[in-house]
Amino acid sequence: MADYKFFADMCIAICVDCDNFKEIIIYGEPKKVFRYINGGIFADKSIEKAEREIGSFLFDLSSDCKMLNYLKGSSVAVPDDNVTCGYLKKVIDKALSARIGEDELEWLCNHLEITQTVLIDRDFEYHQRHISFTPSRDPNTDQAIDYLLGKYVKDDMPMMIIKGKNGAEYAVTDVSLVSMVEYYIRLLYSKSLFPRYCLNCGKLFIAKSSLFDVLCSDACRKHRNSEKLSRYKEKHNDEYEAQYMKVYQRWYTRIRRAKEKGQLAGDNLQLCNDIFSNFTSESYEKRNGVRNGDISPEAFSRWIDNFEIQMNMLWVDIK
Repeated sequence: MADYKFFADMCIAICVDCDNFKEIIIYGEPKKVFRYINGGIFADKSIEKAEREIGSFLFDLSSDCKMLNYLKGSSVAVPDDNVTCGYLKKVIDKALSARIGEDELEWLCNHLEITQTVLIDRDFEYHQRHISFTPSRDPNTDQAIDYLLGKYVKDDMPMMIIKGKNGAEYAVTDVSLVSMVEYYIRLLYSKSLFPRYCLNCGKLFIAKSSLFDVLCSDACRKHRNSEKLSRYKEKHNDEYEAQYMKVYQRWYTRIRRAKEKGQLAGDNLQLCNDIFSNFTSESYEKRNGVRNGDISPEAFSRWIDNFEIQMNMLWVDIK
């Protein structure tokens, strides 16, 4: 904990349950928080507690966090679901009411500035490109943490780990949230969990891939594909383009469904994938040829028809 007296009566603790995708945040007077963690009777009556979706803590401290502005005198509305900022607001109110000195105020400003936007920036929220992988495909957590913390000295960010009565692990600190952020990120990455916003609906979700998993559900993936298809049709509304898209969608769907049902596997699956991949590559060149006038639309249509005939004959043999 920090040495300054005005923090002595407030602390925050977090328990991350990676198996159930939940997190528990509690805060209040240290003795009452520790009593709750140790399973004290009626201890939950004397502390603030919130159980939320895993990853929420990190997004509390994202670019929407305005606690530094609040400390400097700006009016800031904290949403009810932003538990972390609600806690920081109470700490700031206590500090200001105690008429803290300039040194203490500077210390508080520095810690809030670090946790406001430096650690959890837009790149973290949407892409997390700072993560690298070892040959075993496990995330290189140390490198990611070093990237995030940068020049910040971890020794200045105190935190303690407490085992609760039921064996659950709680990280406890005051306003020095950088060490807690580090602990949190290490824990999630060790489980290959990556909290981020969905690029379609903006919902917080846990991704299972650090690079490509950017949509939270099948509904969002379907919506995004539909948008891409609409944009494609706007740019390519010619009859030959429509013919290509129709054939492409039919065979893409047929191959994918056969694979999911176990009807297509091994060499046959590889053969279909190779032929389909060659079709998409060659069609790109031929469609450009039609646009440039090097190939007639009729010739392109005959090429598409020949591909369909070949695929149908192949399909009969391998199914």
